[in-house]
Amino acid sequence: MMFPPSLSPARREEPRPRRDRARIVLRASSVAFGVLALAACETYRGRLYPAWAVPRTEGNAVCRAVPGATRTAVELVVRDLEGGEIPGVLAVFRSAGERSALERQTDRRGRADVELRPGRWTVDVGVAGFRKGRATLEVPADQACVVTFSLEVSPQ
Repeated sequence: MMFPPSLSPARREEPRPRRDRARIVLRASSVAFGVLALAACETYRGRLYPAWAVPRTEGNAVCRAVPGATRTAVELVVRDLEGGEIPGVLAVFRSAGERSALERQTDRRGRADVELRPGRWTVDVGVAGFRKGRATLEVPADQACVVTFSLEVSPQ
């Protein structure tokens, strides 16, 4: 039904500055979050990962018997993918049953030595410019172990 302009129901046009402002803030924060999320991501072997979830380089552990040893000697060797030694790598050894950790730093040849009690240990290695590495090793009694890492260069 059509009403003449003088009798048509009045439309109230209320300004909505709060709603518009909230909408603008919401859009801006969404864009900012998207930029931050993308900035905190890293590509690894063709896949995009959040920076905190990038797969680590796995270490390789080999142990051999040493007669008469009471503690296990562990040698850590850290190299790049081309076989060059990486000095100054921080290695953190954590026992499965303890909260404390042992820290060692590799020498100029990319090596570090540590004596560990038998049991399950996790070794984390990291240095600026390279991806972090992790190895889990079962340290048997009376054996010497060599843990080797080949770290990839980090894109950052």
